[in-house]
Amino acid sequence: MRVREPGSFQDVLMAIAEDVTWLARKQVMLFQAEVGEAVRRVVLAVVFFVLGVTSAVVALVFCGIALFEWLVVVLNSRLLAAATVAGSAAFLAILLALIAWYRLSRTNFVPRRTLASLHATARDLFGGRDDE
Repeated sequence: MRVREPGSFQDVLMAIAEDVTWLARKQVMLFQAEVGEAVRRVVLAVVFFVLGVTSAVVALVFCGIALFEWLVVVLNSRLLAAATVAGSAAFLAILLALIAWYRLSRTNFVPRRTLASLHATARDLFGGRDDE
């Protein structure tokens, strides 16, 4: 934004147009930065979720087999051992899904800083009047 001495009416209008253009560009840049940050967070959360689920499935397969074989010996019942292993796997799957849901629900796509900046600009331009 350049500061210059106003001359003719046309110069004043040109200065206002330049200032409005500059302000609009800055608002768009702020909006893009905020949305980009939110998208990066979601992508990173999804990547870690997929990696975690894949690792958990592989580990659960091996642990489930070992647990099943041990429970067959301890409980002396293949059916009870299978039910115990399946219940444990279901509990762990639900727990992982709830953790992922919580992480993703904290992500917000509302550009709060951009909105705050627009409200501040409106307050400055219209003399403290905030029409929300």
